[in-house]
Amino acid sequence: MRPAMDAFRCLGFPEDALSKLLVIEMGVLLLSPDRISEIFENLKALGLGVSDRGFIYGIRAFCRLSRETWLRKVALYRSFGMSEGEFRMAIKIQPTIVCFSYESIKKKLRFFLDVLKLELSDVMGRPVIMGYSLEKSIIPRCAVLSVLRRERKIEPDIKLINVLLGSTKMFSEKYVLRYAQDVPDVVKAYGGKIKFEGFRDRDDLVPLKQ
Repeated sequence: MRPAMDAFRCLGFPEDALSKLLVIEMGVLLLSPDRISEIFENLKALGLGVSDRGFIYGIRAFCRLSRETWLRKVALYRSFGMSEGEFRMAIKIQPTIVCFSYESIKKKLRFFLDVLKLELSDVMGRPVIMGYSLEKSIIPRCAVLSVLRRERKIEPDIKLINVLLGSTKMFSEKYVLRYAQDVPDVVKAYGGKIKFEGFRDRDDLVPLKQ
């Protein structure tokens, strides 16, 4: 454990940041000094500095990944058309986007891009959304919005990303409880009893604006 602590200090990692890191990831104490140096180099190459807020979470993410797994996940994100610059920015904002399983990343990106018709730049501009559960959060909200869209209770130009990322309390109050009596289907949709099949206007799929 002592070699790891010494390595962090030698690399200029602040004591308060080290304390926070140990709270969320005690496993870093088992890393070799060489591995710690490698992680620091990788994070700095992505544009993260030791004083950046995301650096701690970057260490947490990297210490769980082998180089092979890291490269595979980078390749997956890039396969959706993401530029190197976009990836660097996304991981700087939310380092944990590489912690999700290969299948989870692919499934979420397919849903955001193919079903919701969002732009990749919009999704990666708010990369925290990659941590949201499709089944428990994103899809139920989309089902509610689809019902409200069908009933002409909301306009198609709402900012979809903002709605999907809002708190559970905010969404429930603004889109479920508010319309529960007038449009009972919103309660069913939020509870998963009405399947979400895209935003439709008559027979045409209409994506809500980002």
